[in-house]
Amino acid sequence: MNRRFSILSVSLGLHLCLTICCAEPEDQKLKELQGRWHLVEGRSIDRLDPQQKVRVERYESPEVELSFYGGKIGIFRRLEKGRIFNKPGPFAIEVDPSTAPMRCDYISYPIQPGNPKVLGVGICKVEGDTLYIAVANTPDDKVRPKNFEPVLFPNGIEVGIAVFKRVKMMP
Repeated sequence: MNRRFSILSVSLGLHLCLTICCAEPEDQKLKELQGRWHLVEGRSIDRLDPQQKVRVERYESPEVELSFYGGKIGIFRRLEKGRIFNKPGPFAIEVDPSTAPMRCDYISYPIQPGNPKVLGVGICKVEGDTLYIAVANTPDDKVRPKNFEPVLFPNGIEVGIAVFKRVKMMP
């Protein structure tokens, strides 16, 4: 009886340990995303520049907010003077925390049950209170960004970079 109880205890403990160890990185990535983020910088290739230099736009007052609340879907909202002035949309972002860097797709919003329309494919990462998103302006997974550098392809497909800062919540 004691031997059978010991084997059962060890196998249950091992199962629990493996479950926690394997699930933790995805849960941690989702946890890091939760909350509100303000767009502070956009990077893209300047199409009008013959040398196609990187154009950087900085936003002193927040114009776009991205919010994650308890899941893998982040909702974009436009801001005016720091306040939300329109309903969510027209798109959202869906992340896949099982990949490194996390895959993310810009999808149509409101989301249609079972079939969100993918508008663009990308990757994202969180470093401290900064969220980086690299996204291609196409649903074609073959051009999903591999890094966080802007790209302009000859066929007009563009990879842009968005930098967000976490909104600090009042204690």
